[in-house]
Amino acid sequence: MILTLPVHVWSLTHFDITADNSVQAGANFNVSIQAQHEGAPDGTYAGKVLFEVSPNAGTVSPTSGEFSDGTWSTSTMQIFTANDTVTITCTDAGGATGIATIDVNPGPATQLLIFMPGQTRTPGIWPGADPNTATVFNGVSYSVTVYAVDDYWNIDPTYNGLMDLDCVAGTVTPDSTTASNGAGNFSVFFPLADFVDLIANTPVAASETVNVQSTTEAWTHIAIPTQITAGVPFKLTLTVSTSDNDPNQILPSNNSSYDIKVRMEGTQTDAAGILTPRTTVTVSSGYYSDNDFAYNLAERVYLIAEVSGSSDITIHPKESEIVEVLPNIPDSIQVSISPDQVQSKHHANVNVTVLDAWGNPTRSSLHNFDVAFQIISGGGSLSLTQTATAADGTTTTVFTGGNQNETAQVQITVADISGSFVFVQETHSVRVTVASTTPGSVVNYPNPFNPAQNQTTSINYYLEEASDVEIRVYDPFGRLVLGKDLKKDDTDRISQTATQYGGAEYVWDGKNGEGRVVANGIYFVRILAKTGSKTTEYKRRVGVVK
Repeated sequence: MILTLPVHVWSLTHFDITADNSVQAGANFNVSIQAQHEGAPDGTYAGKVLFEVSPNAGTVSPTSGEFSDGTWSTSTMQIFTANDTVTITCTDAGGATGIATIDVNPGPATQLLIFMPGQTRTPGIWPGADPNTATVFNGVSYSVTVYAVDDYWNIDPTYNGLMDLDCVAGTVTPDSTTASNGAGNFSVFFPLADFVDLIANTPVAASETVNVQSTTEAWTHIAIPTQITAGVPFKLTLTVSTSDNDPNQILPSNNSSYDIKVRMEGTQTDAAGILTPRTTVTVSSGYYSDNDFAYNLAERVYLIAEVSGSSDITIHPKESEIVEVLPNIPDSIQVSISPDQVQSKHHANVNVTVLDAWGNPTRSSLHNFDVAFQIISGGGSLSLTQTATAADGTTTTVFTGGNQNETAQVQITVADISGSFVFVQETHSVRVTVASTTPGSVVNYPNPFNPAQNQTTSINYYLEEASDVEIRVYDPFGRLVLGKDLKKDDTDRISQTATQYGGAEYVWDGKNGEGRVVANGIYFVRILAKTGSKTTEYKRRVGVVK
């Protein structure tokens, strides 16, 4: 095989390398190299070239060659690393290069390599220095791999026979297995702290000394999804590990109970939500997992597991990843109408917050729903009839009162955008009253009214400015039935609607000052609005029928 790469030098341009296409690791093979100048052999070249092999430099012998008459050859070159296809490169001092690719195959298995976690040697690399002694902890199961390799630590993928492994002062599961592609996997448990030997006997003998140290501390690791939905079950896995950053180094001797706590992101404060169905779990052989957990509040939290009670070793809780809890589908609405009584052509904000079953505000973009508004009774108008909720689950429309005294009914519907499923539908009332703009005039609605059936009448008048208001109701014989003194600075709802600038209103429930419903008849209502030295008087006859 010949691969040519040109370079820019004084006379020599490159080398042509001819080599065997396929060789065995460590076996002799033929290589010949011809110096080239502008596409023609250069018979005058004499010099030294260096040989390198990639991807594992330094695994070729010889590592250099001396040219004479423009050529160099050998029948004893060796490459020690089997890596399917490798690249051999020769380079002289002037930078001229030549490249050839060769398939290097492993030899038949002649030895076994036992690999423990933390060891630095790797199959397929010329051994060099001896590997370090593995350090592990007692009371922990470890995955151990035994490789069948050739003389140069290349894995022999053709070996699919039996392998067995013994542990002095430990247990191996299984103690015998059938290798696959030259490798066999075992689980080894070290009950005691000591220097312990692992011994492989088949197909050839091999041993490895392991430094087993006492377990003095462990870490709890919680694995959960990083995004869940409120109230929807998710999987939670808890492991007790001898490593603070590797949850798979399980401590199987641990069978303690652990309290699982939910905390707010970036704090050590317990979250306000509820984790179900349990907050204390029992670890068996260092492991616990279940897929029926749920959390109810939409917020960003993390979970942590703390040992419940005492422990022979120090247990460090590790924080889980941050979990984003998303709100669930709409289940209810909170409606605020402000004010809930308006004058004709005046406005009220209808504010809606859409909540899931756990009280979380939920937004339209998550669950593909809209909020629709409709006046189903009475007059008036709405600023919009259909909209999506914002990120905080809220939306608002503006109701404008009609031209008569009435109670308008606004229907609020939360449904999927196709309209095929309604999550929530409610109707809310807005009281509309009509007041004359002429100072001194007053109207009421309804008139007459029936307080025996819990009916009220709205007494409407117009104030040019906020005023203190005195209200007096007299029976047909001129006797005082009810007296109310309302101050413009009072914060109660009755004072606010009866003493403020513009269309003002007092609602009479047909009861006297002692709280009893008055008799049938025509009653006289007298209203005095006082601002400084100015007083405006309003009078109105009101009928009561039962």
